[in-house]
Amino acid sequence: MGSFKEYCDYDAIGLAFLLDSKQVSPNELLEEVIELTEVLNPSLNAVVTKLYDFAKSSIESGLPDGPFKGVPFLLKEFESLSGALLTHSCKYFKENISDFDSELVSRFKNAGLVIFGKTNAPEFSLSLNTEPRLYGSTHNPWDVRRTAGGSSGGAAAAVASGIVPAAQGSDGGGSIRVPASCCGLFGLKPTRGRTPWGPRYGESWSGMHGMHVLSRSVRDSAVLLDLTAGPDVGAPYWATPPTRSYLDERFNPINKLKVAYSHEPVFETLIDSSCVTAMRTAATIMESLGHVVKEAKPSISMDELGETGWLICAANTLAEVRQYASKTKRDIDKMYFENVTWNLMEWCKSKSAADYAKWIQIIHRTWREFAQFFEEYDLFITPTLAKPPIKLCELNMMSENLEDFLSKFSEFGPYTFLSNLSGNPAMSVPLHWTNDELPIGVQFVAGYGDETTLFKIATQLEKMNPWIDKKPPIHALNLIDRI
Repeated sequence: MGSFKEYCDYDAIGLAFLLDSKQVSPNELLEEVIELTEVLNPSLNAVVTKLYDFAKSSIESGLPDGPFKGVPFLLKEFESLSGALLTHSCKYFKENISDFDSELVSRFKNAGLVIFGKTNAPEFSLSLNTEPRLYGSTHNPWDVRRTAGGSSGGAAAAVASGIVPAAQGSDGGGSIRVPASCCGLFGLKPTRGRTPWGPRYGESWSGMHGMHVLSRSVRDSAVLLDLTAGPDVGAPYWATPPTRSYLDERFNPINKLKVAYSHEPVFETLIDSSCVTAMRTAATIMESLGHVVKEAKPSISMDELGETGWLICAANTLAEVRQYASKTKRDIDKMYFENVTWNLMEWCKSKSAADYAKWIQIIHRTWREFAQFFEEYDLFITPTLAKPPIKLCELNMMSENLEDFLSKFSEFGPYTFLSNLSGNPAMSVPLHWTNDELPIGVQFVAGYGDETTLFKIATQLEKMNPWIDKKPPIHALNLIDRI
C-alpha cells in the first residue's frame, strides 16, 4: 500500500485535521486513494470514471482554502463536472461530455475536496440496484454476490470498502438511503430545496430528487450539508435554514419527541423479519432515550400514487433524452436503452400534458397529507428496505415485462419513496446486521426542513450503537493486514 496506511482509520473530518496540521499532504492522500481504488475496484466496480489526472491538476494548481482542503472525494456518475463524462449510465449518452460544473460541484470544490472519479449507478437512476448495461454491476463489499443498492450503489461500495470516507449521492426514491442500508452506512436525503440543482436545472424529477452524500460518520454528513446547503440564484424551492450549523447542533439537547413507527409499507408486501427487528430495535432505543414512542403510520391516499411517481420519472427521462437527441441529431433507438427505461418512456408517451398536471397535483396532495402526520409526530421510523441486500440480477432493467420489474422494485423498497414525494428529510441508519453479517438500515423521517432533529438523533444512535468500526470482507484495512 502507499505511504499513509492509517488512511482508512479516519473519516473526512479526521483527514481534514491531518491535512491542516501538515501530518499528511494532499498528494499523499491522493496517492493512497488511487492505489486503493486500483486494488479494490476490480472486485467492486464502484468507480466507473477515473479522473486521476484531473485530481492531480487540481492539487498542483492550488486548492481552495476550504475546510476539506485536500480530502479525496467521488461524484456520482450523474453529477455534472465540466470536461468529464456524463452518461446517465446509458449507451445513448456514452460519449456525452459535460460542459459545465453544477452548483453542487462548485460547492464541493470550494470546500477543498479533491474529485478523483465518478461512481457507478443504474441507467437514469431508475432502479434500487446498480447493474447498468453500460458499466456492469457494482458488488456489495459485504457479499459480492449481492447488490450494493441503488441508485447510488457505486458511491456506497466505495465508502463501505474504505476507498473514501464519504461520496456524493442523489435520492429520487431512496437512492441514498437504500445503498446506505445495503452497505452499512449513514445516508441522509435532505429536504426538498435544501441543496442546489443549478445552474442549468431548477429541480430533478419534478422535485422528488435530493442531493447529498453517503458517509461512514454522522459528522461528515452534517458538515458536508453545512457546506452545500442553500438555494442558488433562481432556485424554485427554498428550505428554511437551520438556526445553527448541523455540525454544532448534533450535541444540543433534544426535547422529548413524539415518535411513530410502523413496518407496514405503503404498498402491501412481505417484510423480512430482520428488517422488522431492526426497526423495533430503533423504537426501543428511542424509548430508552425518553421519547414517546407509538406504533402509527400516516393516512395517505394510495389512489394512483405509485403510478404517479413512476410516470414523473419516465417523463423527466424522456425529456432528457429528447434534449440530447435535439443537440446531437441522433435517432432515439431502443438498442441504446435498457428495456425498463425504454418501456417507461413508451408508457409516458401515451399520457397528456393534462395528465402531467394531475401527477403534480397528486404530489402536492401527498405532501400535505404527510405534513398533517407531522403535526402530531416529530419522527416516523420504518425499515429502510423490506429485505436485506438482494442478490445481483434480482432486479433486472433488461426485463421485457415492465409490470414485473415495478412489482419487484416495490417488494424490495416500499418505504423510501414517500418522503421523495413529500419532500421531507429522511435518513437510513445502520443499526442491525443479520446472522450472516449483512447490514440492515432503519429509516427515520422528520418534518419538512428538520434535518437538525435527524442529525441529533443519528449522533445519539451512533454513540449508543456504533457502526463505524464494522468492516466488510472487502475493505482496505483487510488488504493492509495481509501485508
